[in-house]
Amino acid sequence: TPSSDNRFPHGSLVVAEIMVKALNQDLDNVVVTDALPAGFEIENPRLESRAGISWLQDQNFKPSYIDIRDDRLIFFGRFEKKKETKFFYALRAITKGKFVLPPIAAEAMYDPFSASVSSSGSIEVTSTDENSSPTKLVD
Repeated sequence: TPSSDNRFPHGSLVVAEIMVKALNQDLDNVVVTDALPAGFEIENPRLESRAGISWLQDQNFKPSYIDIRDDRLIFFGRFEKKKETKFFYALRAITKGKFVLPPIAAEAMYDPFSASVSSSGSIEVTSTDENSSPTKLVD
C-alpha cells in the first residue's frame, strides 16, 4: 500500500521505490545513493519477509553492484535515455519518532555534469499497528 502521509507503524516492513530516468542520453556508471532516515534500517535481502508482496514484481532493473551500509544503500547501474527504471528495497521501521527524510542522489561517475538530487521531507514512525501490511515508500 503506498504511503501518502509518510507515517509508518513501529516494526512495519516498508518497501522503498527508487525511479531513475536519464533525460538526455544513455548514462553508464551511474551511482545512486539513498541515505536512510533515522528510525529505519535496511531489511536483510536474504530473509523471506518480502515474499508475497505483489507489487515488487514491477522491478525492472538489476544493479551492477549494491553496497548496503548502516545508514544508506548505494547501487550502480546503466540507465537508458527516456526510460523509467525502478528499483525496490525493503526497510524496517525500528525507532519511534519524527525524522528527516534525506534526499536521494544520482551521479554519472565519469560525467559529473550528469547528476541529480531530489526528494527530501519528513517521516514518522508511530506506535505499532497490528493490522499493518507492507507499505510502499516512493523516493
